[in-house]
Amino acid sequence: MSVPAAARTGPAGDLILLPEQDRSRWDAALIARGFEHLTAAMGASTLSALHLEAGIASVHAAARSFRETDWPQLARYYETLLALKPTPVVRLNAAIVTAYAVDPAAGLKELDVLADEKKLAHYAPYHAARGELLVKLSRHRQAAAALRAALECPVNGAEREYLTKKLRSCVAEPLARAALP
Repeated sequence: MSVPAAARTGPAGDLILLPEQDRSRWDAALIARGFEHLTAAMGASTLSALHLEAGIASVHAAARSFRETDWPQLARYYETLLALKPTPVVRLNAAIVTAYAVDPAAGLKELDVLADEKKLAHYAPYHAARGELLVKLSRHRQAAAALRAALECPVNGAEREYLTKKLRSCVAEPLARAALP
């Protein structure tokens, strides 16, 4: 059985985000057990946040690739989860799903609604997600500011390295475009 984190880190310990992960390195036996538990839990008389979170994980696990993920299904799960558990982190995750189910601008709009959430002020994934969506929208200066904010939050070494690389490419992009004839 493989280590669950094996697909999330490269040979040098570098961070590999979900879109780039080699899903063949995911722990198939652990995923199968998860599906067994989800199937058993579906017989419960009450729907809980845990059921929905398991459903969300199952959608990711069932997709053969990031591109083949059923983003509309994930959006429906998050819509229901938000009714039961409207925490800032669940709202953040729902906004990220919206970016893939609808488009990056829609996801960014949902993230921007969370700008005054104190629990997210020092939460690197919030700022990193904003940076990522701003890059997708070619708003590189704003993306750089969001990535700098992510780097001011508590992060581990691999996360810091990833964010720093992302920031460098974000800053370099407008310079490269300005150099074009």
